[in-house]
Amino acid sequence: MYIADIGDNSSQYEVKYIYRIIEPVLPDIQTPVDTVIYDVERLVFQYPDGNRNAEALMIDPLTLDIYIISKEITTKLYRAAYPYTFYSAPTLNVDTLEVLNSFTFSTVVASDISSDGREILIKKYNVLYYWYRNEGESIEETLSKDLTKVPYIVEPQGEAVCWASDLSGYYTLSESSHPHLYFYPRISTDVKSENNLPSVFSLEQNYPNPFGKAIPSGNPSTTIKYSIPAAVGDGHARSSTCVTLKIYDILGQDVATLVNKQQQPGNYEVQFDANNLPSGIYFYKINAGSFSTTRKMMLLK
Repeated sequence: MYIADIGDNSSQYEVKYIYRIIEPVLPDIQTPVDTVIYDVERLVFQYPDGNRNAEALMIDPLTLDIYIISKEITTKLYRAAYPYTFYSAPTLNVDTLEVLNSFTFSTVVASDISSDGREILIKKYNVLYYWYRNEGESIEETLSKDLTKVPYIVEPQGEAVCWASDLSGYYTLSESSHPHLYFYPRISTDVKSENNLPSVFSLEQNYPNPFGKAIPSGNPSTTIKYSIPAAVGDGHARSSTCVTLKIYDILGQDVATLVNKQQQPGNYEVQFDANNLPSGIYFYKINAGSFSTTRKMMLLK
């Protein structure tokens, strides 16, 4: 867990701190916990262009880079590129962040990157913005694209946002008295809306690949995208297609079924969590109507 001590309303402090702790293990049915946290580490840093007030911290799961977005009228994006050093004791070492972008919007109070590294939320007091990150894009390239607003119920001092761990939606929370935790589910959990429906079947290479705890992101899951066209060979509209998407090991044994249902034409993506599987080469195969193809991926732990 990363805890940022970066709020500075008067922009008077030259040095800021990010603390890192091992997340406590809690029971499934959580009760209040009163404990002492040990082995606290901290990253000490300053900004390259003067003191800043900031409340938004993000960590890219694909690169482990740390991003901070300032809160002033001229909003800027700063980065501590991986590898960086957290110290377990007070230190005289002070890192200087890299400034990347300036934005037209201001007063950013919260932000988050999804666990697969593909979706970004940035929150102002009264609006929530969304970006989708294409394969190979950096965070700064993604945030340079047009703004897209997503649903948000304005809360008094609403200053928190985060993705659900299963990517089924996002949460917001207020700093005011008697706050409510709001959850915004996806309208559809497996279809990416596009302006135009696809014209051919396709199965894309999983992203990231390789994936697993041995790569910088440390993420044991990967994303698989595929498309179902809107028309059959004679040009007639397609109503739905029976789709199966399965994972096989190097011996050809079926280890997981990700999709097994009728699906409408569209662009889809699913997550494959390989946390309980050993390192190695795996194959994923799609069968959709008369279309069938297989791709290879690598899990590293």
